[in-house]
Amino acid sequence: EIFKEHRPNKSVLIIRNPLDTARSILDRLDVPLESKRLELNSIPNAWRELFIHTSNNEPPFIRAIKYWCMLMDKPFWHDPEIKWVHYEDFLKSPDDVVREVLEFLELKQLRPATDIISIQIQPKGKNRGQNIESLIPPGLLEHAQNLSNKIYYRFRTS
Repeated sequence: EIFKEHRPNKSVLIIRNPLDTARSILDRLDVPLESKRLELNSIPNAWRELFIHTSNNEPPFIRAIKYWCMLMDKPFWHDPEIKWVHYEDFLKSPDDVVREVLEFLELKQLRPATDIISIQIQPKGKNRGQNIESLIPPGLLEHAQNLSNKIYYRFRTS
């Protein structure tokens, strides 16, 4: 409701593979990917919202996946005034993706995206760049894929 009333005319939604998103979040929080539980008081307050809507009895990786699903499974993301940008596409071709976004937003490009993105602002996670399938125990990986594939596929094919 608030989104519909207060959003700008055009918006950009950045979509990242849910498995990589969960991995990145847990890396940032220094939570091992294979952890069975997560105590909310063990993570910074700013990150607790992500886990508060899911069961404390579930592994943190699954809790992060469920949060991603909850955020992404909204009909308003399919509004024509929202441009989807896939994070993985941005990594492959940042200048092209930024050019498309700026055209969509009717903004002028002042300099190439590659001039700016080379500046590392956040620390890199310890598992960055590794194949997610090799980092997650098989049963946990399959559970995460079963939860998120349908939603993620919708964004990859529309």
